[in-house]
Amino acid sequence: MLRLLGAVINFIFKLIALVFAALFIAATVLVLLLYTVNTRVASPDLYTRALADARLYERLPAAVGEIMEGGIGFNPCAENPDQPECKAEGGGAPAESPLSALFRSPSPQLQACMTQALGAEAFDQLARSQRQPKSRDITLIRPCLREFGVPAGLLPEGGAPVYFIMLNGSDYEMIVSSLLPAGALQTMVEDVIGQAFAYLDFKTDTIKISLVALKQRATGDAGINVLLRLLRAQPACTAQQLAQWAGLVGGASLGAMPICRVPDEIITGAAPLIRQGLAQILSTVPDEAVLLSAPQSGNQAGQSAPGATSAPQAEDPRVAIQRARTFISLSPLVPAALLLLVTVFGVRSRKGWLRWWGIPLLLAGLIGVGMALAAAPLADWAYPTYVVAKLPPVVGPGARRMVGDRIRRIAGALAGSLGLSASIVALAGLALVTASSF
Repeated sequence: MLRLLGAVINFIFKLIALVFAALFIAATVLVLLLYTVNTRVASPDLYTRALADARLYERLPAAVGEIMEGGIGFNPCAENPDQPECKAEGGGAPAESPLSALFRSPSPQLQACMTQALGAEAFDQLARSQRQPKSRDITLIRPCLREFGVPAGLLPEGGAPVYFIMLNGSDYEMIVSSLLPAGALQTMVEDVIGQAFAYLDFKTDTIKISLVALKQRATGDAGINVLLRLLRAQPACTAQQLAQWAGLVGGASLGAMPICRVPDEIITGAAPLIRQGLAQILSTVPDEAVLLSAPQSGNQAGQSAPGATSAPQAEDPRVAIQRARTFISLSPLVPAALLLLVTVFGVRSRKGWLRWWGIPLLLAGLIGVGMALAAAPLADWAYPTYVVAKLPPVVGPGARRMVGDRIRRIAGALAGSLGLSASIVALAGLALVTASSF
């Protein structure tokens, strides 16, 4: 009878040990994930390397140009007219795009050019407001606008200036690359990333971006080249506008500069005045801009009493992040406690100890390795499914590929760290299981 009772108790203990072993495996996998996130995601090197290795700074101007070109004529209601937010109040038709007025231009030359660019049927639909213009329509008629211009007063105030509508993607790409070359852009971005992590660690209360290099380039040759690119995309200057430019060369105010395609020699003569005017305008711009600032403490002295937390400080999201990181640093205590319970309820011999520890460690490590191997395919599936599907159409293919590359690289770095840690755990488990055979 006692032997039977002992067998039942031993069976119950082993069953409890199996439950704790299963919980240990789950907890160990979770700890591996949390530690990977804490050590890699919370490190600026992950992002600086991912951005630099994929030549983001060289590719960014083209992506910005693509977005800007599509964004000038982007109208979400033209793409999705049946969306509730695109309906006028009371359930009417979608609100008309300001650029629809372009297709009702009184200029015969401009109308003829747009008709040839779009096709008679498409132009008639747009001129009669039977449909709204899309980004592609604006792209097709842009050469016509550059040649014949936009009649004064045709577009309502409050939208993008007419001269920005004339610019295409390559123009915006040149502007970005001239004012922010790859080296300067990399310095700015990496400085902001470093400040962001210092901010999260309470080493600073603000994240700032320096504008000094940008201001210097804008008032130098790069600024003149950007202005030339902007002016060359505009319609040719009229006689009146040329007279204004002549006055500018003679010392007139920069505010009198007309935006039109002016001969390069006139720009050359006006370059000193343009530089001076740009310097005066940019002198009012601060040398740095604050991107993020911590909530202000209610204590005017800037200090809190020990153990006291002011209301603004309690709302600081960095506090929650620090608590989460503290929890992650203590999380290994959970699988350690579970392994101790496995030992108490399951281990009855040295061989049993090696197996009760080795098998759960081996399984947890193998699961972690499997998750690391699945990270890249999972990122490839999740990016188009959950990210690209939610991006507005104005974000073109180039920008989407660039973002996708960054996600894949970051996911690959995280998977590498997880795989390394999980492999160590699996090897430790395998060593214990192997030792139990001897």
